Amino acid sequence: MKSTRTLPCSAALSYIICAILLLSCTEEESCEDGKCQPQNQTNPCTSAGFSDNFVSCGSVCIDPLTNQDYCGADKYCESFEKCGAGQTCSNGHCTGTQECLSFNDPGIKHYAISNWDLNGDKCITNDEAAKVTEIQNNAFENDDAVENLDDLNQFPNLKRIGSHAFDNCHNLKTAVLTNINTIDESAFAHCDNLSNVNLPQAVDIGNSSFFLCSALTEISLPKATNISDHAFGSCTNLKIINLSQAVDIGNSAFTDCDGLTEINLPQAVNIGEFAFMGCSILTKIDFPQAASIGHASFADCHNLVEINLPQAADIGEEAFQGCTSLAEIYLPKAAHFSPRAFSNTSISNLILPTPDPIVVEDTYSLFSSQDLGIRSPQEVTLTLNNNKRYGGTSSPLVDETGLKWLGKTWKDIKFVE
Repeated sequence: MKSTRTLPCSAALSYIICAILLLSCTEEESCEDGKCQPQNQTNPCTSAGFSDNFVSCGSVCIDPLTNQDYCGADKYCESFEKCGAGQTCSNGHCTGTQECLSFNDPGIKHYAISNWDLNGDKCITNDEAAKVTEIQNNAFENDDAVENLDDLNQFPNLKRIGSHAFDNCHNLKTAVLTNINTIDESAFAHCDNLSNVNLPQAVDIGNSSFFLCSALTEISLPKATNISDHAFGSCTNLKIINLSQAVDIGNSAFTDCDGLTEINLPQAVNIGEFAFMGCSILTKIDFPQAASIGHASFADCHNLVEINLPQAADIGEEAFQGCTSLAEIYLPKAAHFSPRAFSNTSISNLILPTPDPIVVEDTYSLFSSQDLGIRSPQEVTLTLNNNKRYGGTSSPLVDETGLKWLGKTWKDIKFVE
């Protein structure tokens, strides 16, 4: 399509004039009346047969859809270069050298190209990746193609996993996500092959977010402050949890986690209802900051033998019901008990040294067998603050016999300052 170089003029007179004047016209000119004149040509893009696909950008033919094909082409749509993935055509030249992100998981790749490829080139560049902030609700729900989420760590501003985003992804095995700070409701629920979760920046763990992840053995959430209701409920193989900053543990957060043997929550303040109920092989809990223990929080933890709750002031109804291996309870600040907190236990030593009055939210007597479930108070040694001794300053007081308190006879009553 490209024309050959035009000699000064084919007409003899014009040729002579141009020759005399030593004029030499360019390819884009012709010799007219002894002068080099611009050739009258049509738009080369349309003349080249590209009228439906290309537009003229100065002297450059470009594809208006991708802005990449035929970059730098001359006005005859020749001498072009085709820009590579990650480049754009600017002023007739390919610019940018960004490479496409690589993906190991085909399910993640398909979703990324479908949702985050802004220019349709089937490539996710670093610039495009930087604009991604969340995985949308239900994004991968019921998608058995997804196995590994490591590819998502290439998106530096990805902070949120939406509700039900990976719900029921039966082949998902690991969730190691370095930038995520929010996990929404049921985000990973029912992922029954998910075995390892590491979310070092996650702060808020939503309701039922890992509910029924039966293969889950380990979770690391070192910055999480809020573990919502049912978050890890029925994760029956969960053995190791790192929740060093968790403040609030929601209702049923770890119910029926049969694999847990020890739990250390150094910053936890509020333990919700049924939080660890049914953790059948749990032997030790260490919650040095916990102030409130909710209804049935540790109910039916049959192997629990050691508890450390030095700040707990409020012990909920049936909090330790069915902890049949629990023999000694030391609650130095406990002042408020709901009924049946220790029903069906084997307590022989109950230590309540708080100087504050001990109260119960019930019409029944505090330490009756019906309320706290201590079957035989006369077999339990009770330790109280000295100000509850007969004639002391903090009611209720031990009566004159030295063995009765709140109308119940105890094996022994000791006093501490």
